Amino acid sequence: MDSCQLNAMEPYRDYTQVGWVSAIITFAYVLVATLALLGNLLVIWTVWRNSHMHTVTNYYIMNLAISDLLVAALVMPLKLLEYRAECQWHIFKSDGLCSVVYYLLPVFVFASVLTLVAISIERYYAIVHPLSAMKVSSKSRTRKILAVTWVIPILVASPFVFSRSLPFSIHSELGSISREICNDRFNEIDFALFGDPEHIGDFRKGYFLFLFFVMYLTPSAVIFITCVKIAISLVQPITVENSIYGRKDTRRRHEENKRKVARMVIVIAITFIISWSPHYLVSIISQLQPNSFLREGQIIFTMLITHLCGFVNSCLNPIIYTAMSQKFRRSFKDILGRILYCCTFRSLGPYGMRYGQSQRFTSTFRQTLSETDPNHLALNDHRHRNTVLLTAKTHPSHSSSGTDSDIRELKEEEKSIVKKYIFKNNGHVCKTENIVVRNSSPVNVEPASPLKGILKNGTRNVDYQSNIRCHEQLCTGDDERNIADV
Repeated sequence: MDSCQLNAMEPYRDYTQVGWVSAIITFAYVLVATLALLGNLLVIWTVWRNSHMHTVTNYYIMNLAISDLLVAALVMPLKLLEYRAECQWHIFKSDGLCSVVYYLLPVFVFASVLTLVAISIERYYAIVHPLSAMKVSSKSRTRKILAVTWVIPILVASPFVFSRSLPFSIHSELGSISREICNDRFNEIDFALFGDPEHIGDFRKGYFLFLFFVMYLTPSAVIFITCVKIAISLVQPITVENSIYGRKDTRRRHEENKRKVARMVIVIAITFIISWSPHYLVSIISQLQPNSFLREGQIIFTMLITHLCGFVNSCLNPIIYTAMSQKFRRSFKDILGRILYCCTFRSLGPYGMRYGQSQRFTSTFRQTLSETDPNHLALNDHRHRNTVLLTAKTHPSHSSSGTDSDIRELKEEEKSIVKKYIFKNNGHVCKTENIVVRNSSPVNVEPASPLKGILKNGTRNVDYQSNIRCHEQLCTGDDERNIADV
């Protein structure tokens, strides 16, 4: 007799017995997995390739994206197969595969929970206690915290390794289905610990209660408390001490940026809690009930829907970053533009390649300026530009274009911003290395950004004009007149 018929249940209703319901759920899983996979790959690539985005908050966001990417690439396809594949296919016949499937999901979910706790606390100190933020938010400490966010889930989820395959079939007036799903072996742990059938189920109930309080309720409380205190600080008006116009404007802009990041973190945390609450609630209620409601019906449908609600969170995070972060939005556009360039200009032959490379260089260079020089975009506004120029002339020692941290990041950024640029040379493309950017802004401006002065619309100002000089060029016949204007 086939193993799929051994555990045949009495008439048992489940909406997945209806064909069109199963088709809609399958389509939703595929759509969510695809969006989560592409979106989180985009987030990881954006943070990794842009050194100016190597901040503490973005480290946490990248860790969250890695967890979401693993969920989309590994857990979602396996979970869909587990609850949708026919038992006769015997995909999960191996207990080893069941152990992997049953273990991976809680590891990734717990890692995401702890990452959100860490990022909420980091933003709490940055907004509410800024003087203590430097101690809490150092990059070395952040790396240690990120390691902990993975070590703890790996240990806490270890009981899920004890899993096995469970074939069964169910039927009702809606139809018949047979499945081979993964189930825990906690009853065997009870028997090994107590040797008494009366204690069967005690370990499962105690373990799920532990997970509910330690890995869901407590982190949610920490996230809720920190987000409430952050929200209280956000509704307060921004106060900046009296200072020279340029530095006061920079401080205000810096405070506004911190608040934008804090709002984004609050939205991410709330979205995560809402998405995974159905899964945790179903798990704990089914364990506390003397006669679980899942034994009455809808076990496959309930598992598919509660898991789908949690999986949706993995594809929502990149959308939140795009909607609430200008840096992520710019970087996403740049990456998508490069992909479009690869798909279009290369098909146009040599002329298309030359034109595409020139446009790509100009776009990338201007984007880099707008991210490293806070005044870059504002200089397109003639009224603000004249104010800045007047300030630079009347107070040359107080016309800084960024905070001290911006300047420090810029010095590191110079090593990677202009590594390889494409210029025109008599109708040909010339690759150059070791580009030197010489700033000819007012001599007494301190500190001066070496990239300051090139406006986004291509125009130049006499007081903020930068000239690009190329050294060790890889093609001959180039001089200053042949260098493409950026």
